[in-house]
Amino acid sequence: SLIYIALIDGLTTVLTYLLIAAILPRSLALLCVAPLIVLGGYAILPQPFYDPDCCFFILLALFCVQKASVRGFATSFSILVGALLAVPIVVKQNVGLPFCFVCHAALLFIVFQRFRRDPVQRNQWIGYAKIVLGSACVLLMALAVIHWTSGIFNYQYWTYTFPKATRLGSLRDLFRFYTDLTVWFWIWLVLAGSRLLANAQTFSRRMTGTLLVVLPFAWALYLTIQLRNQTY
Repeated sequence: SLIYIALIDGLTTVLTYLLIAAILPRSLALLCVAPLIVLGGYAILPQPFYDPDCCFFILLALFCVQKASVRGFATSFSILVGALLAVPIVVKQNVGLPFCFVCHAALLFIVFQRFRRDPVQRNQWIGYAKIVLGSACVLLMALAVIHWTSGIFNYQYWTYTFPKATRLGSLRDLFRFYTDLTVWFWIWLVLAGSRLLANAQTFSRRMTGTLLVVLPFAWALYLTIQLRNQTY
């Protein structure tokens, strides 16, 4: 299991770098990804074993969506990408299911924007339809396998009803994270840095944007090391 976790976390960091490098210079992408060497793949030390594979498949799916767009939505590759979009649901439902909904909504929004601005790109509807078709096929196959083995209602009970009753907690506990002003400050830094990077025309603006994006992760790394020292 140690080798598996190390491999998945390493590949997750690589995929993150490839996604960022597609929109930023490689040197800045390396700076942004550097904290993920320790804080990567939803596997924060000293507990690196909690579902990093789900985040790996999410990033792999996003990377393949990007490649499908570059390749002009080849039929076989687009259907395979759609299949990858459904994999995180099978790996971990409470992360994969929201990702599936958000990802498809984002894809449709992008297509709508391009369709409205440039009628020449209307054929992208067909490309994204291929991706959705691949997702639908994999989800139907997964549901069929679950039905023939454990049963749909039994699966629903052990993956949703039982965890909800034992681990969900009150609404106050669920939203406590969003009332922490420190969290919103870090989010604001990341958004501000991303904005600078998206419109950076000079080296100083790019470095400032990179610093703002990396700073919250560096602080999380510092707190993680402190927690690890206290634990051991």
